[in-house]
Amino acid sequence: MKTTLECEYTKVKGGTMARNTPRFYAFLVALGVVCFCIGILAGFYAGKNRYESDGEVSVSPSKSSRSDAEREEFYKSVFQEMKADNIRSNLKNYTALPHPPGLAQNEKLGNQIADEWGKHMDKIEKFKYNIYLSYPEAPGEITLHQDNGKNFDKKKLVINNEPSFDESEKNNDKLLYPFNAFSGRGTVTAEIVYGNYGLDKDFDTLKNAGIDVEGKIMIFRYGKTARSRKVERSEARKAVGVIIFTDPSDHTVQGEEYPKGWMLNRYGVQRGTVNRLPGDALSIGYPSKDNYFRKDESKYSGNPAIPSQPISYSTAYEILQYMKLNDNDTALPSGFQGGLNFTYPLTSGKGRNVTLNVSTILETKATYTICGTIFGQKEPDRYVMLGNHRDGWTYGACDPSSGTAVMSEIVRSLGAQKKKGWRPQRSIMTCSWGAEEPGIQGSTEWADENHKFLTNNVAAYLNVDMAVEGNFTVRMKVLDYLADGILKMSKLIEAPSDSSVTLYEDWLAKSKIWRNNTSLTKPYFVAATSGSDYKALWHTYGTPIADFRYIFDKVKYKQLPQNPHYHTAYESFGWMDKKLDPGFIHHLAIGRLWAGHLLLIAESDILPYDLVQFTEQLQSYFKQFDDYYKEILGNQTISLDFAKQRINALLEKCKTFQKHVDAVKKSKNEDKDLKLRAINDKLMNFERNFIIKGLAKNEATRHAVYATSSNTLKSMKFNGIGEAIKDAVKNGGDWDEVRKQITLLVWCIDTANRSLDVEKY
Repeated sequence: MKTTLECEYTKVKGGTMARNTPRFYAFLVALGVVCFCIGILAGFYAGKNRYESDGEVSVSPSKSSRSDAEREEFYKSVFQEMKADNIRSNLKNYTALPHPPGLAQNEKLGNQIADEWGKHMDKIEKFKYNIYLSYPEAPGEITLHQDNGKNFDKKKLVINNEPSFDESEKNNDKLLYPFNAFSGRGTVTAEIVYGNYGLDKDFDTLKNAGIDVEGKIMIFRYGKTARSRKVERSEARKAVGVIIFTDPSDHTVQGEEYPKGWMLNRYGVQRGTVNRLPGDALSIGYPSKDNYFRKDESKYSGNPAIPSQPISYSTAYEILQYMKLNDNDTALPSGFQGGLNFTYPLTSGKGRNVTLNVSTILETKATYTICGTIFGQKEPDRYVMLGNHRDGWTYGACDPSSGTAVMSEIVRSLGAQKKKGWRPQRSIMTCSWGAEEPGIQGSTEWADENHKFLTNNVAAYLNVDMAVEGNFTVRMKVLDYLADGILKMSKLIEAPSDSSVTLYEDWLAKSKIWRNNTSLTKPYFVAATSGSDYKALWHTYGTPIADFRYIFDKVKYKQLPQNPHYHTAYESFGWMDKKLDPGFIHHLAIGRLWAGHLLLIAESDILPYDLVQFTEQLQSYFKQFDDYYKEILGNQTISLDFAKQRINALLEKCKTFQKHVDAVKKSKNEDKDLKLRAINDKLMNFERNFIIKGLAKNEATRHAVYATSSNTLKSMKFNGIGEAIKDAVKNGGDWDEVRKQITLLVWCIDTANRSLDVEKY
């Protein structure tokens, strides 16, 4: 008699298989493997990761990809949803009170933005960082001492906040006193020396004129170099204090001063930082979170030791006139004359002293970064980020709140689409950084905390520091390999001042004027550097970046280094609304371009990155570098030829890879989605191949091509090599370090080459 067990069989591919046979157990193993793989794919599409909300959002793979035409119509619908009046309302709200980093109003504004975004996004996060910050305890003071025999009475100049000229400036009494963050604290009395812009060559000019700056207070005009460099160079030459003013020749046009016009007036004082490091100074390289170790404040010595103070040009007038009382007819060097209506003096003269009193304090404060997420439906574990810092030295109508106002309108517009059932293919994250002005702290701390997320999940970071600082044309900072996507979107957007032409056409026409080049065939792009919140995300972690802005006419106002009310009390809503962008049409235009590039990256089946262009730009920069250093390196029998060969090889690999991309794009195979995923991973991570530790004098940043430099060759790129050469030439450094830095670059190039291998799929 047969048992039940012996009679039971399972059908397999048309045959039978006994359950208690080896074949049966092999079948079970195979079935388990299949189920496991299905589970993995389900997990991928479900997009479970640390940023998903707690079961409130359900995402699934899209049923089919949109056509290019459908995408364009969708982009246009988002653009139409965005309203200039909403941006204006946002800006008026955000700039009602000053909101410096680490203070209550900044946190309150962050909470308000979180509440606004929460109505439209799937998840809101608040990140707290404890950051070493600097504030003025009292207004700065400059005392001009009595001059015997000149009938000059002792005079004290108190650097208070500016008078108001508009209803939106009614809270000027709540502003921080004009100051330089991280300035040395103290009182110094000394003769004063005018040092032009504080460049190395300006100090050389003074030295050649027989003027010793040791033990002196320096007075400089803003421009040509960062305020921190002016202080750093002064301290290195043993000066005891620094005063910096906004000279009218660099920051205004006579007859156009605010409130009559949009330019700087005699009262405006540009605040800023003289900090030399990005991020929290007491936790370099890791996030400054509660219960994380931070260096004791008393043991930190990285800030400038000498006091420094910003002033208006009306205050500078009084100081320079005081110096002229000792005019000895010393010829003013070429290029030293400013815009005040007298010949500038070089010194106050022997024994005629000025006292500078600066009362800055240093303390650790809590700052807050706000992040909002809309989860994608096809690749929810891949993110495109928008970001803008929230903190401002004053009202911040331009820097940064024009960007915040635009970003919030983008969030609202995307939320309106989400309510209609839309989700992006990839997830979208928006970030309001809590502290940028004192030293790019908020985004740096967030990047350090989320470095694995950044390197594994983020396809791009699109930044706005100030959305609008003029009404002339678009200014884009971006590498070439992302540029075509931005140009594509600009062709779908109306020009703000002429709806009969596209933003692209207007941008191209203005680029020809700006660059004085009528043969340009596409709009001009500015090389990305390091001046905003993209720094850590790009230079340290290799995230592809772009930076968006609408700027003033740099031909008509070629003397202006930035908007004339930069970091002054007059960077107010009234100034923006009445003088700079009435109607907020330029805010809307740059906002649409920003949103368009975000959506292009979030929605495209294949990330819109051209690696051939990346490598051709790399090739061009390296040729410039080689031409500049060829003789110096040749004298040490060092050649860059091998590095050039490896760049050429990388270029050929990129061309081969692009052919593969084109083939997969046309393919209709069942495994197309997996191949697209593999391609996108390579595109997303390509620039990260150039992130490496060990760059000369560059502990904080790691980009072998674009990391910033401490020297003056900022535009030369490859600063690991450049710093090593500088050290070897000037300080008798080891030329083997130069050889090592070249090798590190070649290593990055070869790693990028290998990353594009496609034989295995």
